[in-house]
Amino acid sequence: MGGRITFPKIITLLCVFVTVVRFATDIFVPALPSIQSSLGISAAQAQLTLTVFFASFTVSQLFYGPLSDKIGRRKVILFGLLIYQVGALLSGLTHSFDALLLGRFVCGIGVGCGPVLIRSIAKDVLQDESLVKAFAYTSFAVACSLLVAPIIGAYIQTWFDWHDVFLFTFFQASAVLILLYFLLPETNLHHDSDATRIKVMYRNYKLLFKDPLFVSSMMPTALALGGFTAYFQVSPFIFETQMHYTAVQYSWLVLFIIAAFAITGVSLPYLNKRFGVSRVMSYGAGIMMIASISMLLLNINHIVNVYAILLPVTFFVVGIRFVGPNGTAKAMTLFPKIVGVAAAASGVITMAGIFAVSLVIVSFNLHSVWAFSTVYIVLSLLTIFFLYLQHRYAR
Repeated sequence: MGGRITFPKIITLLCVFVTVVRFATDIFVPALPSIQSSLGISAAQAQLTLTVFFASFTVSQLFYGPLSDKIGRRKVILFGLLIYQVGALLSGLTHSFDALLLGRFVCGIGVGCGPVLIRSIAKDVLQDESLVKAFAYTSFAVACSLLVAPIIGAYIQTWFDWHDVFLFTFFQASAVLILLYFLLPETNLHHDSDATRIKVMYRNYKLLFKDPLFVSSMMPTALALGGFTAYFQVSPFIFETQMHYTAVQYSWLVLFIIAAFAITGVSLPYLNKRFGVSRVMSYGAGIMMIASISMLLLNINHIVNVYAILLPVTFFVVGIRFVGPNGTAKAMTLFPKIVGVAAAASGVITMAGIFAVSLVIVSFNLHSVWAFSTVYIVLSLLTIFFLYLQHRYAR
């Protein structure tokens, strides 16, 4: 099934699938304080629902990549969506914190196929500038999802209950599953029967994780997106608990950040062509650092309000957009013979960075603006360091 492969068709289907991946994380963020209150748990425990999700999301990608190289992309993406539906249904029907954690863990396993298959399918059918353009389009879909997901989640939680937020994602995934079943063609035309053999997997992953250019290309993406995720993990408690915004009011604050995310993504191909990919990534890291320091200085001078948080975070996101898609596209061109494994490895590196940031936030109970801005400064410094390594090991 699926029919002929065309650029608009593939990009459209990938963008639709991206919405499932992003909604899995972002739609219930405004409900975190409500989950905390409803289940009688701490803020750190509520945030753990994100951390557990990121953990299973990260590890599952190691298996989806080789499996898609062996049996094809289409079967794997449909299988992953089915697993995700099980987790979403469990999360939506439970009244137990432990069961909610289990549901989120299963969701992470299912939707973990997302980054792997999106990168693999794009690399199967596209090359060079078209590949960067594809990542720019999917990143724009991410921006749109980030805009509407918290708003939808906030209204569902306000009008109904936080359980219904997860049930919404179940029905969303069902609709996308049906769409992909009938319209998504198989893009992996050269199946590797040995791809899932332990020795072959070990050899391929060793090759990738020991390659300094591959790792240094993906680490800035991981660190930048870790900072992006940190905002959604910490901000509900800053705005809703400390500043007393409602869930709906909080969800609309995301508009400024997502507008910057979307506009920067649309302009990225032009900027790359004008200034070069490496220079644009360097500009991005510099913007991240300036935004982080600005937020810290505002906090030190006791200027703590919605604008003192949103404006620096918005500029931080602009820096993220300069770094993320370019780093991913660069990494995906390095190993054309093991695309699925390379996509999995890049996804693992990205999600490991996000998981590490999430774990630090939960472990140290970071809910203040001072701690938030400090995390951003550390992430910016590390991004600059890996960009230096990327330049050093360029080939």
